[in-house]
Amino acid sequence: YYEAVHYRVHFSLSESGFIARQRRRHFYHHFTNNKRGFGVTSPLWDHVFGTTLPRP
Repeated sequence: YYEAVHYRVHFSLSESGFIARQRRRHFYHHFTNNKRGFGVTSPLWDHVFGTTLPRP
């Protein structure tokens, strides 16, 4: 499951819905702050460990 979502996050062209939201979160993690936003499939563990992304 993780690999499938991770692949779609990187290579999907969708601009709305779940994958687009996850892409924004994941790319923030890659390109803006690599100490936050680890969850590709869910933000749950980022909430648990205090690594959630700042609100836009």
